[in-house]
Amino acid sequence: MKKLSLFIILVIAFFISNAQIALTYTNQAFRAGDTHITREAAYVNEGKSGPDQIWDFSDLKCIGTKTSMVKNYDNKFDKFQNANFEVNDDESSQYYNITSTANLFLGLTTPNAIVQYDKPIVKMKYPFTYGNSFDGVISGKGIYDGTFQSSIYGNYKVEADGYGTLILPNNVFNNVLRVKSVSNHTEVMQCASYQIETIKYLWYSKEVRYPLLIITVVNQYSSVNGESVKKYVYYNEKVSDNKVQNTDYSKFDNIDNDFSVYPNPFKESLNFDYNLVQESNISIELYNYIGEKIDVIVDNQKQSSGNHSFTYNTNLKSLNSGVYFIKYIIDDKTYLKKIIKSGI
Repeated sequence: MKKLSLFIILVIAFFISNAQIALTYTNQAFRAGDTHITREAAYVNEGKSGPDQIWDFSDLKCIGTKTSMVKNYDNKFDKFQNANFEVNDDESSQYYNITSTANLFLGLTTPNAIVQYDKPIVKMKYPFTYGNSFDGVISGKGIYDGTFQSSIYGNYKVEADGYGTLILPNNVFNNVLRVKSVSNHTEVMQCASYQIETIKYLWYSKEVRYPLLIITVVNQYSSVNGESVKKYVYYNEKVSDNKVQNTDYSKFDNIDNDFSVYPNPFKESLNFDYNLVQESNISIELYNYIGEKIDVIVDNQKQSSGNHSFTYNTNLKSLNSGVYFIKYIIDDKTYLKKIIKSGI
């Protein structure tokens, strides 16, 4: 009887240790107020697909940093009126409709372009586990410099093509799911056309909200410039910042309304206006676009509930023009705002 019990325990332990991760709305959907910082690395091959893989990327070397900020979207910009989330990084603003069953991509804006899809592109369905897949059609339009228009059409497929152990420079993650997406689309403008294939691999852990690793290869053929290939690797070095938590963020969902910094773009000074819903410890810090701290504006002060306002101009005149970030730390919660130093 003891031998049988031991055998049963070992069998149960085996299946628990090899249980497949399922991506869910609760654990992997965007969360307002999150800041996702990833390290850029030189390109490496994505490795094999299938079950029980060991993906060893322990030799990745950081060559840059990328910061993405997630916030609720309620501006109802006419081209993205169905969006409820906006993700900002150094290059673009991306608009999503997140539901309990899917992550829907509606389009994006850059300083000189707007891309809008007639039908949302499904980035993820919930729940999603090894062996699951879905596909769809790409149809949309682009507007460049407010004048030039393009038509976009094609298709895409998303599949969970592997699971196993992921080794990164900062950690080892067991029970990781890899998701592969392939999109092929054509963009036609008045004087040029582009055929673009994008292959992307994303590794997820059940306990981390955002991808641990992303490897992307973009193959493009232009009727003007011929063929080109671009490759990107980003890995999540500060995993603890994105661990899945059941923290109640609801009272800070409208942080863009409660915490304002202006003018933006700025030249020599910044005005801060914010409202605290309760007495809190607050820090305000200034960072450059690669994540280096420039100054501490407010250093862990206990402040009363209510409205607070002040003007800051120390060190701003000496800053080069470009992208910067204001980091708010309110008790144990952290938020970022992107600001721009004007060169004019």
